[in-house]
Amino acid sequence: MFELNFYYIINNKKNIVDNVLILESFKVVNFKNFKEFNLEHLNNLTVLIGSNGVGKSNFLSIIDLISSAFHDGIDAYFHSKGISFQDCIHQWNLENKISLYLKFKDTAKDSYYSYEFTLEYNNSKGFKIIDEKFTGGDGSLKNYNNQDFTILNLKGNFSLSQEEQLVKSFLSNVAGYSFYSTNLFSNSLQVVDKNNTKTLASDASNMASLLYLLKSQYLVSYKRIVDTLKLVVKTFEDFYFVEEGHNTLLKFKMQNIKYPVSIKNLSDGTIRFLILSLLLNLPLNLRSSLVLLEEPEVSLHPLAIDILGDLIEAYSQDSQVMVATQSPYILNKLSINSIYVLNFNVDSNETEIKHIENGKLKEWLKNYSLGELWLMNLFGGGPL
Repeated sequence: MFELNFYYIINNKKNIVDNVLILESFKVVNFKNFKEFNLEHLNNLTVLIGSNGVGKSNFLSIIDLISSAFHDGIDAYFHSKGISFQDCIHQWNLENKISLYLKFKDTAKDSYYSYEFTLEYNNSKGFKIIDEKFTGGDGSLKNYNNQDFTILNLKGNFSLSQEEQLVKSFLSNVAGYSFYSTNLFSNSLQVVDKNNTKTLASDASNMASLLYLLKSQYLVSYKRIVDTLKLVVKTFEDFYFVEEGHNTLLKFKMQNIKYPVSIKNLSDGTIRFLILSLLLNLPLNLRSSLVLLEEPEVSLHPLAIDILGDLIEAYSQDSQVMVATQSPYILNKLSINSIYVLNFNVDSNETEIKHIENGKLKEWLKNYSLGELWLMNLFGGGPL
């Protein structure tokens, strides 16, 4: 096993993340294969495991839907995913409603806020937003009067309290990353506007501009990415940038190759690991409020997955992340307290979520790793 030395710049105030919220509880009713579930007392790291088709991706897509509602709108989310509202409703839901409840912890004030709303569908009028509410730290309840019925008031309302602004900012800054898309290997990864550096885009299209920024302003993070990539790609030496006006062209210096090579010369697994290394080593002020990773181990070598587990654990020390995975290598690197198991209940035709109980596995963990215990199906999440 390789030991990575993770460290952060903390003596420069501009590197400190300003968002003090974490998602503390999460409840959803009637979404896809979840009739109802409720996760409470969430920490910086939440890991979802389970068999294929049990609903790990569906779980992550719920927060993705909420985040999309604060950018392009809920209609745009359905369009981008190629689905309809009815596709998101649990098949036994006769009311055609999806309800969501989120509770946040303000770590600076040790206070809690909650935000909730319901999506209701009508065959003739489509969907509308109803029962949108916000509860402040003092317990005060604010009921929003939806005028448009398709736009969240928390998004469009400019007369918001400081607490509402915090929650709005959090939900506007959630990012989800899936590693199945072939868009990861397009030319857009090579030549980009070098000023596009707010955070890593969900399709990683601004990877070159972020790496360019890190090399010029965040050298510690940059060197950490280079060193991490060298552990997996033995021939990699460094990144190479060519400035073209407002754009930057990204290439790669490789051992025993005279000229820098294009990203087209890298394997799918190398590109994926590069994106993950960049994402999980970003300075605090360039991170999203909540990151969703869907099976990040796809196409990676076991050694790379092992290192990925270290990266995820280190990232969660300072930032909130949710991971859906089927990799025992990743589980071996994480705390049992962060892991939730998804199982499908055939009788009720729904997916159920349960937290692993550490006490029941205490004796087993003396002789086996967490990943080995999962493969032995001792805490569920096995094939359907």
